[in-house]
Amino acid sequence: MNGNRRSGLIPPLFLLSLAACLPFSGCLLGGTSETTSGDLHTGGEANNAGGLRVSVQYADGAPAAKVGYRIVESTDWLGLIGEGKSAILDSGWTDGNGRAQLQVPSGRLCNLEIDADAEGLFLNDVRAQWGDSGSRTLTLQAYGSLCGAILRTGGQVAEVRLKGSGYLSTVDAGPAYGFDRVAPGTYTLVTLEVINGILTPAVHQSVVVAPGANMLGADIDSVRVDGLPPVLIAPTAIEVQ
Repeated sequence: MNGNRRSGLIPPLFLLSLAACLPFSGCLLGGTSETTSGDLHTGGEANNAGGLRVSVQYADGAPAAKVGYRIVESTDWLGLIGEGKSAILDSGWTDGNGRAQLQVPSGRLCNLEIDADAEGLFLNDVRAQWGDSGSRTLTLQAYGSLCGAILRTGGQVAEVRLKGSGYLSTVDAGPAYGFDRVAPGTYTLVTLEVINGILTPAVHQSVVVAPGANMLGADIDSVRVDGLPPVLIAPTAIEVQ
């Protein structure tokens, strides 16, 4: 199978690809991440501004210096993806001490995605949880992996995405998809399907990715009926401890 690729922070205007892909137990793991529609900045440049300040650390307590983060649109994520637009509103890096100033747009629900080499973090609706200002210490966790077959859909599947995040995977001839590095959290699988020549997003089941878990068999099995939303056949949640 042809590999998908997963990168860390993706600079704007192009996708940063890794040189190799990792086959794993019948599922090709990899993945990529979409580009940002905001401006890249470092934590040090933003620490003097107002807003949400974070201090990011690894699981062992060491500062997570120079790691990438993304602010992702939450409310209109599906609409933006369906229009072929980026849902990444802003992105940057922590400074040498693991600190950053998050530029979360006022009045919008946004998710936070942080990706280091072996650990990551994904948080839903950060402004709803934290308010408009303040400081938080965030601890990264070991990545999990996620893969599965695409059994039935309404059209030819071009991509699989994790709703509300920047994670995406292309689809091989299997057809199958895979992510080798996913920050722990609960995600909803979304396929981008080519139906009558139009790229159409379809929402599928939720999956729970635990720290360090290799999640196999997260198969996508749903159908469309007369243009209605997909009928869910797969379980509503799959959890790996």
